[in-house]
Amino acid sequence: MGKQHMITGVVALGVLVFGAPAVADAPEEFVATSTFDDVNVCTGEPHTVMLTFVVHEHEHRGNTVLTVKGSGETSDGYVGQSAETDVVKDGDFVLVRVRWMNSNDETGGKYQVRHDFHLDVETGEIDEEIVVRCVREP
Repeated sequence: MGKQHMITGVVALGVLVFGAPAVADAPEEFVATSTFDDVNVCTGEPHTVMLTFVVHEHEHRGNTVLTVKGSGETSDGYVGQSAETDVVKDGDFVLVRVRWMNSNDETGGKYQVRHDFHLDVETGEIDEEIVVRCVREP
């Protein structure tokens, strides 16, 4: 996945989540989707990426805790999932790592996306690294 697209998706997800009111007891659920064109890192061919994130938000000991489960598929047959837990503490949004493992059962191709992310909520500064690598060529 291209860095620009992943950044846009994560920032949009952050805006969606932080724009919602915090719930003290039961988690509140949000669903976010993103579709964009990119280049498959294993084949070099263009493909369309479709992502869905289910976000649960709740307050815990004065912190906002987000649990996110993601699923995705591409137009060239790759499918993948991710799971993460994020914490907003003292004005900082910290996402330590998101890992996606996308594979295509028909071709045997597999690639991984790792996303390290930190957003300072007060200043809006973002520090992130996105690494996409082909694990097994088709």
